[in-house]
Amino acid sequence: MLESCWQCGAAGTPPEAATGSLKSPPSLAPHRLLTSNDVPLDSETPFIRGIVSEGQNQVDALNSQIENMEAAILRLTRKRDALAEHVHQHRAILAPVRRVPPELVGEILALSLPSDNRPPWHLAHICRFWRHCMLGYPALWNSITIPFSSPPDLLPMIETQLIRSVNAPLNIFWSAFEDEDTPDLRAAALIVSHSNRWRALLLDNSYYSIQLNWLHAANGRLATLETLQVRGKEIEIPDIFSAAPSLCKVFLTNWYFGASAPVSAIPWAQFTHYAGSFTADVQVEIVKKTPNLVSCAIGFPDWVNSFAPGDPAVLPRLQRLCIEMAGFLPRLEAPLLQELYCSYSGWLQGRSEILPFVERSACLLQNCLSCAAPSIPTLSQF
Repeated sequence: MLESCWQCGAAGTPPEAATGSLKSPPSLAPHRLLTSNDVPLDSETPFIRGIVSEGQNQVDALNSQIENMEAAILRLTRKRDALAEHVHQHRAILAPVRRVPPELVGEILALSLPSDNRPPWHLAHICRFWRHCMLGYPALWNSITIPFSSPPDLLPMIETQLIRSVNAPLNIFWSAFEDEDTPDLRAAALIVSHSNRWRALLLDNSYYSIQLNWLHAANGRLATLETLQVRGKEIEIPDIFSAAPSLCKVFLTNWYFGASAPVSAIPWAQFTHYAGSFTADVQVEIVKKTPNLVSCAIGFPDWVNSFAPGDPAVLPRLQRLCIEMAGFLPRLEAPLLQELYCSYSGWLQGRSEILPFVERSACLLQNCLSCAAPSIPTLSQF
């Protein structure tokens, strides 16, 4: 009986009689039979059968030994894998990532959120540590969308977001779809009840005239609101923003100046960022009322292709100007301007106004860009 290796379990080497030499033995068959298709003589047949039988026995013995070795390799591989997993688990205990503060993990996760403002419910299911970090980082839960319908679990989800956001400033989003122009009133009332925490409000309508009566409940409670963005042509904005002391950024158009929201009672003098698409006269009146602008994006309706002369409006603090048509530059002065962006078509129509504008403003312009696309970057990208 063959003994097995005490380390790997492989069977011991069988005797030479069982396996013979590892080298193929020289054939004893006549050379003519190996090099032709001649039929062996009757006297040669038993001899050749003996060679076949003896060789097959050696092949079988080698196959058996190979199977034993393969089984031993399999056992060693499994033992190796189990030990490697054991080492991996204990090495993970020493991993530097375990020492990353939860608030830093929360900040990293916040940077990975999608741009559609969906709450990161799925990230809380990755692992217990991530869930702990997320529940302790309010900024991950402060972007809330006001829905149109209210499935049974939707209100509890919004309530959960509000709880997890603790006292973090809220970013509120609402978009009107083609067949729905009123939000779910229960969800809207719940979110408006926290309007004292609103930091940003985005109202989007691309289809028809709508009213925002549900916003009246926020009147007088917008002390922390900093950003108002309205996309749409016929949105009736209620007069609730005149008493928003922190409101400093207002965007009254979409990213390509394809829509213009109506100018409402808003505190123009306190704005530092503005984007809008209106006629030249309206734009001049707006910039005259906003002396504190630092960044400004000015667009015009499609039918506007020329500008009447007039006294320029001075923007004493403006540093960045995006303008759809350079022909409007004679109506502006910006002594501190550093960056000027203009659409390609607007550049061709008013490129002769660029240098006079810079000289008249006496500004130290650092960047001047003409975009080949029909649109230009909006302030939300700065």
